[in-house]
Amino acid sequence: LRVMAWSPEQDLVVFVSQEDKLLLMTREFDIITELSLHPKGFGEAAPVNVGWGKKATQFHGSLGKPTLEQLQQKPVSQALPWDSGRTLISWREDGEYFVCSAVDPNTGARVLHVWTRDLVLHSTSECVPGLEQTLHWRPDGSLIACMQRKPLQYDVIFFERNGLQHGEFTLRQGKCEGQEPVVMVRKLLWNCDSTVLAVWMEE
Repeated sequence: LRVMAWSPEQDLVVFVSQEDKLLLMTREFDIITELSLHPKGFGEAAPVNVGWGKKATQFHGSLGKPTLEQLQQKPVSQALPWDSGRTLISWREDGEYFVCSAVDPNTGARVLHVWTRDLVLHSTSECVPGLEQTLHWRPDGSLIACMQRKPLQYDVIFFERNGLQHGEFTLRQGKCEGQEPVVMVRKLLWNCDSTVLAVWMEE
């Protein structure tokens, strides 16, 4: 197995196998569902065409509709050279959703997939160049924190449950020397009431 993560209530556990299978089990380790870690399609939160003709006027769910810029197709960006390919899982505090960060073997890009507690694909993140292997869902459920490497800066970025990026801030340290990073964030961790985000960095 590559990784496992218990739900907050510890009534469910998610495993990722070496064969890139996502397994949902009970606390007694009985298999409920087994699916591919790299699903096709966006998920149940995909924009719904209500017949108005233009994507900009389609309904996009309770979290709001994407802008025209967000609706445009973005080029796929390969995972960073120092990305180990590790898969990460983070549950939302209420146990209704969890998010997986993994490198898609078909595109080579690191992407996020949000799943329901019944292992139904809810959404897939937009393509974000330089997305790194850090992940933590804010306990209040509003945002998913990740890291993004840019040529001259190092950002903490946030995603909504619908897969769209929603805000960021730049760390003071983060420039690269050549192709190697000067500073690497190893872990992001929210406190229990979502008021503080800890960032573990190493040189």
